[in-house]
Amino acid sequence: GTITPTDTIDVAYSNDTPLSGALKVVTAVKAVSGTAYEISVRRNGTTGYYLEITIYNTAATAPDLLQAKSLVDLRVLDDTQDHATRIYGSEGAYARPTYQVSTVTANTWIEVQEVNGMGGGPAREDTQWANYYWIEQKNGTAHQITACTKQSFATTRLSMASTATIVAADRGYLALNSSGDDVPYVESPSLQTTWGINVKQLPTSVPAFTNYILNADMRNGTGSAPTSWTVTGTASSVTRITTAGRWKTGTASYRILNGFGIGAGNLAQTQTVNLKVGDVVAYGAWLYVNLLTTAGATAALTFTDPNGTANYTVKLDGTDATVNQLGRWYWITATFAVATTGNKTIGVSVTQSTIPASGVDVYLDSGCACYSRSGAGLSAVVIGSLAATNAATANRYFDVNGTPPASYEVSVLDLYRMDPTGVGVYESLSLGGTANVTDTDLGVTVSPRVVRVETNHLTAHDTRIILSTQTRELTRVLAA
Repeated sequence: GTITPTDTIDVAYSNDTPLSGALKVVTAVKAVSGTAYEISVRRNGTTGYYLEITIYNTAATAPDLLQAKSLVDLRVLDDTQDHATRIYGSEGAYARPTYQVSTVTANTWIEVQEVNGMGGGPAREDTQWANYYWIEQKNGTAHQITACTKQSFATTRLSMASTATIVAADRGYLALNSSGDDVPYVESPSLQTTWGINVKQLPTSVPAFTNYILNADMRNGTGSAPTSWTVTGTASSVTRITTAGRWKTGTASYRILNGFGIGAGNLAQTQTVNLKVGDVVAYGAWLYVNLLTTAGATAALTFTDPNGTANYTVKLDGTDATVNQLGRWYWITATFAVATTGNKTIGVSVTQSTIPASGVDVYLDSGCACYSRSGAGLSAVVIGSLAATNAATANRYFDVNGTPPASYEVSVLDLYRMDPTGVGVYESLSLGGTANVTDTDLGVTVSPRVVRVETNHLTAHDTRIILSTQTRELTRVLAA
C-alpha cells in the first residue's frame, strides 16, 4: 500500500557509502522527530544485503512468554560495564560548543538550536546546563544560565537575567564560567539522581573546531549568490555550479569569472567574532582552477588576519606556487594566532581589483574560518560546531547506556515449533525481535530484544533464548 509521510527531511550526501548514507538518514530523522532509530542488516538473496532502518529497540514480532504458559526458567544478569552518567571527552572535546539563537524573550530566556543541522539542541533533559554560562560569539558577553528546559529534541530554552544584547540568529557557546573556560564534561542530572556519578570517556570525539563562516559548504543559495555570502562587482560573473567534478561538498560550488570583457564578480564573507589572546583561527577553502589571469597579480583568494596585520593571500595569476596548475582542486589552508582579546574580523574572499581583457576563472567551495581549540590547522571542511557534535554524541550515549542494561536467559516451551499453524502462529521467536516476558512471582515484566536463540532439534518444544535491553548485546553475540 501507500505510506503517507509524516515529516520531510533534507539529507546532504557526498561520496557516501550506503552505510554512511543510512547513518545520515537516521540522524536527520532524529533531528526532526526526536525518535532514536537503528540500522540492521538483512541478507538479500545470495549477492547483497538490505540496510533496514527501524525505531530503536522495536520489532514486529513480540510473543508473550508468560509464567504457567511457556516460561520454564528465567535468569537475570545486570551489567554496568558501559553505564555512564558523566562523560568526559578527549582534551578540549567540549571547547565552545556553539548554538544559534532562535527566539528571545527580553530579560527572561533565549531558545537555542544547533548550527550544523544534525545534532539537536544542547539539552537532553531539563536542568542539564543550569549554572553554566552562555557566551555571545559576537562580543564575548557572558550570561549565567539560571535554568535549562528542553523544549524539544531540536530546541533548548536557557533562562538568564539579561538578554539585552542578544537577538535572534545570534550565535553563542556554552562555557563553564564567565571567563569562557571549556565545558569539562557532559552529564545527566536525572540519571545521577538514580545511579549517582559514574564516569566514562567519550568513545570517539572529534577535534573541537567551530566554523564561524555561515553556509560554509555553499549548499544553500541562488543561481548567482550563496546564502550568507556577498557578491560585489558584476553579479553575473558569479554563478552556482552543480556539475559533477566542479564541487567538493554540499552539492554546489560558485564560479567566479573575472575579466573577459564582462566585468569582475567578487565573492566574500566576513564575520565579527570575539576571540581571546592565544586563540587560533584555522582557515581552509577548496578552490578549483580553470584559468588564471596573466594580466597582473590583481586576482587573489584571501583569508583575513584577525589581528588586522597581514592577510593570507594566494595570487591567481600563475606566479604563486600554491596555485599554479589548471584543471584541479586545491585545498588551501592557513592559521593565525590571536594577539589580543577582543572583537575580530575574519573572512574568506575571492576578489580582483582590476578588469583585464583575459582574467581568472575559478570555483570556490567550502570556505572555513574556524576556532581551533588545539591550534591545529584544518585537514577537512568543518560544518558548524564539532564541539556541539561531541556534546550531542555524549547525550546519545546516555540514551543507550544511561540505564544499566539487563540480560535475560529464558528457557521456554516453543509453541511455534510445536504448532506453527495453530496456537503457535503468533509465538515465533525471531532473532533481533522482541519478546514480552512476564514472571509474576519475580515481579518481572519486560520486553527486551532477542539476541540469541538456542534450539534443541531433538525436542520440538525445547528452546532457550537470551534477551537484552540493549542492542549492543546483539553486536557482542554476533561478534562472538
